[in-house]
Amino acid sequence: VDEEHLSWMKSRWEARGFTMPETNIKQAQIPVGSTKLINSQGTAPGILIKHSGKYIFILPGPPREFNPLVIDEVVPLLKDNFSTTNKEYEFVLFFNQAESSLAEEINKFKPEGLDLAYLASKGVIKLRYDKNSIDEVNLKEFLTHLEDTFKDSIIGYQNIPASKALFNLLKEKNLTLSLVESITGGNLSSEIINYPGASSILLAANTLYSNEAKKEYLSDDISDDWETLSKELSEKSIKKYKSSISLAILGEAGPIPSSNYKIGEIFIAISNNKETVNFYHKLRGSREDIINRAVNNAIWDLINFIK
Repeated sequence: VDEEHLSWMKSRWEARGFTMPETNIKQAQIPVGSTKLINSQGTAPGILIKHSGKYIFILPGPPREFNPLVIDEVVPLLKDNFSTTNKEYEFVLFFNQAESSLAEEINKFKPEGLDLAYLASKGVIKLRYDKNSIDEVNLKEFLTHLEDTFKDSIIGYQNIPASKALFNLLKEKNLTLSLVESITGGNLSSEIINYPGASSILLAANTLYSNEAKKEYLSDDISDDWETLSKELSEKSIKKYKSSISLAILGEAGPIPSSNYKIGEIFIAISNNKETVNFYHKLRGSREDIINRAVNNAIWDLINFIK
């Protein structure tokens, strides 16, 4: 037990008019030969153990204590005692690709020595590469080959969410958007409104979950054919809000079907002032997985439609 730290802990409790519980004494147990790190937000210290040229950090778990310790103690220690590498990461954002097949195809033309990593989440894959790991000529050749091979699956070239890539595209082309959501329950619109200036792009978003709500929105009976219904909802939205583009999304998330459609079936319709295009997807996973992937599919379909 570090008696100095234990005394400090007790004084903090006493300053608040309390007696420190005996169970808290373990927070003052510091391994012999280790270094105590100051925790400005709590009583449990951080600990640094040096062993065989390695630095082992033991830190409190709560973020309000962990984060300041990393910033104030860990990072300065690492900077002072270890050399930094000259890595400079850039990203390529893919959609509708399986990680294993994407990696297999890229390995066919990947230059030797290029540092690559695949970061996958709900149908979106970020390819991270270190631009300093190979020479400029080989890197340019690699990126050209990458774009030629996967041009229909690339969302963008930044370390950003797919929703941000969509937002940037809408803003760049000065387009407005309206949405009708059923299966995604407002999750799609919430992705768009994460970004400053969203009010100039997203004009309206209706969440119509029940058949009664859809019927009221259309002021008419609704079709049992979800391809037709999504088309009607999308066209109603663009007419109602006078947006540049509208999207309607329907589907079955499960786990108990509420329609004649199978779990994972997704119907999307996207309209502009000239046409309406329908998209169909068959997704797998839990209810949460299907909803999240439906959001990403809608974002991807919008990007492709706008392009």
